[in-house]
Amino acid sequence: MSIFFIHTFEINKIITFEEYNNLKETLDCFPDRTAGNSKLYPFTSTAYVDKGIIITFRKCTDKEKLKYTYDMCYKLIIQVNPSRLIEEGTYKNSINDIYEFIIAIKRLNKFIAEILGNIINNAIDVNDFNLSRIDFTKDIKEIHENIIKQFILIMRRMPLCKGYRLNTKLEEKCDKFSREDSYNVLSKSKGVEFVLYNKHKAAIDRGYPEDIVDFYHNTLRMELRCERKYIRRYTNNEDTYGVLCMLYNKMEQSVRSIYNAMIKCSTACCYTGSYLAEKIIEKQQNGKKKRKNKMIKLLRYCEKNCEYDLKTVGINLFNSMDVYDNIQNCFEEMGLNPIPVTIENIGFIQSPDSLLGFKEISDTEIKYYKTAKKKCKGRNEVHLYV
Repeated sequence: MSIFFIHTFEINKIITFEEYNNLKETLDCFPDRTAGNSKLYPFTSTAYVDKGIIITFRKCTDKEKLKYTYDMCYKLIIQVNPSRLIEEGTYKNSINDIYEFIIAIKRLNKFIAEILGNIINNAIDVNDFNLSRIDFTKDIKEIHENIIKQFILIMRRMPLCKGYRLNTKLEEKCDKFSREDSYNVLSKSKGVEFVLYNKHKAAIDRGYPEDIVDFYHNTLRMELRCERKYIRRYTNNEDTYGVLCMLYNKMEQSVRSIYNAMIKCSTACCYTGSYLAEKIIEKQQNGKKKRKNKMIKLLRYCEKNCEYDLKTVGINLFNSMDVYDNIQNCFEEMGLNPIPVTIENIGFIQSPDSLLGFKEISDTEIKYYKTAKKKCKGRNEVHLYV
C-alpha cells in the first residue's frame, strides 16, 4: 500500500555575523558554488548528510535584510530528511506514522542542541527555527515504465486553471531533459509546486546505489513542494513542532486539495489510442451525427497537435470556447478524454484520479479496460492498477 510521507523539510534562522563566522570555523563546510548568487557567500556542510541533515549558511538577500537589524543579516538553513533520522543513510522512506515522525523530530532537536547549541544563541530545538519548506511525497509502485512516460505526457497536456502554470525552468536549462520523465506545475500565489516524475530514472541520474535503483524500478513519484507562503496560510502561528505535526497529519488532504484545484478538466476520465477511441465514440454517439463528428474531429486534432494542451487545441479547432466546452463535456460524460495515447504498444491508461490513488477505480474505467484488453489482443500493454 502506498502512503504519503515527508521526504524533506527545511528550517531556517536569522543569525549574526559572529555566528556566521563561528559556523565557518567549527563545521566541516565548503563554499557552495551551486547556490546561484556567490555574493551571498554561501557555505554548505554535508558532514551529517547520512543522518539526514544538510546545513547551509549565507548572507541575507536585500529583501531579507529589510526585515532585520543591521547585525542580524545572515541566515542559517537546515535541510532535513526525516527518514535518515530514523534509519541512517537510507534512500527509502522509513517513517510510516506520526509517532515515528515525532521520534525523528526529537532526534533533530538533539542534533540542534548538541551540534549547533554552542555556536548559535537561542538554538535549542526546532521551535527556535522557522519552517520554510516541506515536501509531501507518495511513491506509486509497480507502474510500468512505458505507462509512466505516457501518463506524464498526457498530464502535460491537461489544461490548467488560472494561477497555475507548467514550470519549464528545468527543461529550458537542461539539454538532457526529457518531457516524458517529469511534470511540474507551479503556483506562485499559493507557494506550491505539484510534481510527478519517474523515480527510477531520477535514481539513475543521481547515481544511487544499484540496489536502490532496482528498488525504484517501475515507480511513479508524486510530490507537493510547499514553500513558506503555503505554510503560513494553513497554520495558525503555532510553534514549528506543532506545525510539522499538523502538516504531517494533513499530507494527503493538502496534496488532494492542490491536485483538485489545478486542472481545468475532469481527472476521472481514462485514455485510449485514437483508433479505439473513435470506435467507442461511434458506438456511443450513434444517431447523433454532428456531435459524433465533432468529437472525432477533436480527437484527431489532439493527436496531430501533440505539443499543445487540450484547451488550446479545442479552441483553435472550433474557434469557439462554447463549442469546445460542449464537446469536452460530451467526452467527460462518456468517461473518456480526447487526449490520445501516443506511445506505441500502450492500449489504455486509467484516470489520473485512480492511478494516483485519490479515488477508487470506476465502473466506466473497468468497462474501457476490458474493451481495450479485448481489442488489443495482447499486442499492446493494457493495465489497470489498483
